Parts: sequence; C-alpha cells; structure tokens
Amino acid sequence: MQLFLEQLINGCALGSLYALFGLGFGLVFATLGILNAAHGCYASWAAISALWAVEQWQLPFVPALLVGIAAGAVLALVVDRVAFEPLRRRGNDMLGALITSIAFCGPKRRWWKATTWSRVRASISASEAKGRP
Repeated sequence: MQLFLEQLINGCALGSLYALFGLGFGLVFATLGILNAAHGCYASWAAISALWAVEQWQLPFVPALLVGIAAGAVLALVVDRVAFEPLRRRGNDMLGALITSIAFCGPKRRWWKATTWSRVRASISASEAKGRP
C-alpha cells in the first residue's frame, strides 16, 4: 500500500509538471503566435542555476530557488529578444521559431553533459584511488 501511495504522489507531481508545461506552450502560442519548444531548457537552466547557488554560494533552499527563478526568467527574456522577436517582426512561419527553439537547447545539453560527465569521472577516480570498486 505504501508503494501505491508513493507512486500515486509521484504520478500527480509529474502530471502537474506536464500540465504546467502544456499551459506554458498554450499561453506562449496564444499570445505570441509562435511555437517555442524551449520551455524545458528554461526550466533546466533555472534548476541548474539554483543548484549552482546552493553549491557555490551555500544559499539555503528558498533563496536558491529565487535565484533559479530569476535566472530562468532572465534567460527567457534574453532569448525572446535575441531570437524570437526578429522572427515575429519578419512574420516567419512557425517552423522557423520551432527550429530556433530546438537549436537553443543544444548548447545546454552539451554543456551539461560535459560538466556532469567530468563530475562522474572525478567521482569514479576518487573511489578507485580509495580501493573501492
């Protein structure tokens, strides 16, 4: 029964996240008329920024959360001004905006993979030095 309740809570949390992203897609499309698929990237950068604030500045959870929210919002505004506003001015179709938003996610994936993998390698090296498998 405990496993069922845990999975029910996990499912509700994940469903709420999907609903939030769906509302974001709908709101952006309805107001701006473009399809911006970079919502996940904004959320990822916000989470990475909050984690960085905790690790580097030793901030407690709530201030780090506010740092993450601010970083995600600033990033979304910068990307909108640099990438999407010129497309809206030109009146391009949705395909251009979709390609732009997908292209924006590429550097984040490469950077995160590189930094995460370097941490994993360092952790593996440290455990091997201590004689652990």
